[in-house]
Amino acid sequence: LSLPLRLAATPSRCRSVLLQLATHRMQRRLPAALLVAVGRAMTVGIKPQASLVPQLSTTSVLTFEEVAAIPRPGAQGPSMVKFSPDDRYVTYLGSVEAASLTRQLYVYDRETGSTSLVIAPREGSGEEKSFSKEEALRRERARIMSTGVTEYSWAKNACRLLVPMDGALFVQDGVAEGSADSFRRLFDPDAFPEVGTGPLLDAKLSDDGARCFFVWGGEVCVCEVGSAADECAPRRLTLGARGEEGRTNGLADYCAQEEMSRYSGYWPSPGGGSLVAFEEVDESHIPPFAIMNAGVDSPHEQNEQHRYPFAGAANPKVRLGVVRAGGAADVGEAAAPSEAPTWFDLSGPFGADSYLARVQWDCGGSSLLVQVESRDQRSLALLRCDAATGRVSTVLTEQSDTWVNLHDMLAPLRGGEELVWASERTGWRHLYVHSADGACLRALTSGEWCVEELLSVDEERGHVYFMGNPRAAPDGGPLAAGEYTERHLYRVRCDGSDPSPERLTAQAGLHSGIALSHDHSAFVDSCSSASEPVAAALAALPQPAASSARPAAAEKVLFSARAADARVASLGAVLRPPRFVSFPSSDGAVTLQAAVYEPDEAVFGHGPHPTVVSCYGGPHVQYVQNGWSLATADLRAQFLREQGFLVLKCDNRGSDR
Repeated sequence: LSLPLRLAATPSRCRSVLLQLATHRMQRRLPAALLVAVGRAMTVGIKPQASLVPQLSTTSVLTFEEVAAIPRPGAQGPSMVKFSPDDRYVTYLGSVEAASLTRQLYVYDRETGSTSLVIAPREGSGEEKSFSKEEALRRERARIMSTGVTEYSWAKNACRLLVPMDGALFVQDGVAEGSADSFRRLFDPDAFPEVGTGPLLDAKLSDDGARCFFVWGGEVCVCEVGSAADECAPRRLTLGARGEEGRTNGLADYCAQEEMSRYSGYWPSPGGGSLVAFEEVDESHIPPFAIMNAGVDSPHEQNEQHRYPFAGAANPKVRLGVVRAGGAADVGEAAAPSEAPTWFDLSGPFGADSYLARVQWDCGGSSLLVQVESRDQRSLALLRCDAATGRVSTVLTEQSDTWVNLHDMLAPLRGGEELVWASERTGWRHLYVHSADGACLRALTSGEWCVEELLSVDEERGHVYFMGNPRAAPDGGPLAAGEYTERHLYRVRCDGSDPSPERLTAQAGLHSGIALSHDHSAFVDSCSSASEPVAAALAALPQPAASSARPAAAEKVLFSARAADARVASLGAVLRPPRFVSFPSSDGAVTLQAAVYEPDEAVFGHGPHPTVVSCYGGPHVQYVQNGWSLATADLRAQFLREQGFLVLKCDNRGSDR
């Protein structure tokens, strides 16, 4: 019906349209009532609100190119914010221009108050076309769209930076003035074909900065970090996967990357990384699946082959093992390990057909804490794996009638005698303290809200820092409607003596990318709301002696998208915040959150308006947020509103909060 109604706006076409419809009627393809209705619509002036088919405006402020552009206006701020090991410097990735995805590494000196550039990519490096197939797939699964300098890391206990770039690994000793002279490449990848070929993936420094680990040619490798460029000879720590189709060591399997948000497949032990746990993946038994990619120029690249694990079919076979990193004296002519790995049998709780969900070392480095999940995802077990003996024991289990949500909220207390653990045993995800053998000792949080992220444990001052949205404002009063659309920083007592979380962020909206200093005296907060684009600030954390009701005050504004992105001002006429509403689900079981983008009443009248419902529909993802990017900077919704559509963005009951 919409096609003839649109054509009705052109009188010269009315007769031909009616003639075609009449022909279809005579052939009994259309009911007579429809023909009468269309004819009446063509002869009587009908408002867009009545026909529910608005015409596209030719005076639109937004263009299709602007709607499709990434990053969205005012939505991109600093990323990968970190404090240096001595807490003097704040490093982060930022863009040269607000509308660019190309990132560079910057540093803010807390003592001098100055910001400077640390590392910039060479022209043409770090672009999409330069990535190998393996790198492109990892970026796609991790939802990484930035280019240039896309990752970096600090050694935990040494002022040394690691920057993978241009197909090689670079290190720099600190970011103080003059430290750029120490920027160097660890080794020339082309000089060691006997060790590996292809891209260097998932590089990590040991805690002391003396070793660099990475995956190369499907094997876990290591090199000692020397003081001069190209001095560090790499060597393999694992064997059996190089050159074998469908086999890898040290890379997360497809299920882990795509569905479980685990992007690493190996874990060096604390300290000097003397031991390395790794995941062995065998997917050779999974038949290749062809995916036609019509978006590439070469016809020879259009047919992609992937070993895709279909639902109900075979999954990759996964094993977890530990190998010794050894030292420089262990390097032989083949640069290969001389010691077999210690393997762990993880089949105890749920059999061999289960998922390796999470792996981390305990604080002493003698055992691993491993999470395995059943194939139906309704059961999860936390296991302790002894690195010396290979012995596996169960610490605790989680059960659900639907599915167990995976998380990264596990941290040791009291030297590993206790564990901070998140559980949804009450229907809401909260933090608990368990003994080393799994017994639940106390709850740290409670209520009808969810802890979303465990950030840090400060045992010296007795605090656990986390992200969430307890149903209390900074002054202790209730939040307004739409309370689940915000995200804030909180802390709570480790000993459980005060069950009321202390809110540390004051500004309404979505706080993300929080970075805490190692001494827990300051943090960097990136915040936005529907009325304010992204801004990042360094703030001091209130100390325990200060009033617990006073949120942290900004110490230094590091970035403001309103000032940096000219599009925020130029598109100001259409960047109008939506209206947040909530309503009960059809069965009355839950309250749903929604954002409404309403057309201009002066142009399109009171309504009813043609309506577009926008809903992700799957689990976890939350579209309705009091944040700039998903609310106000949603230019597709803004474009449709500008054309007379009402857009209803709604989160189903499976969303995260």
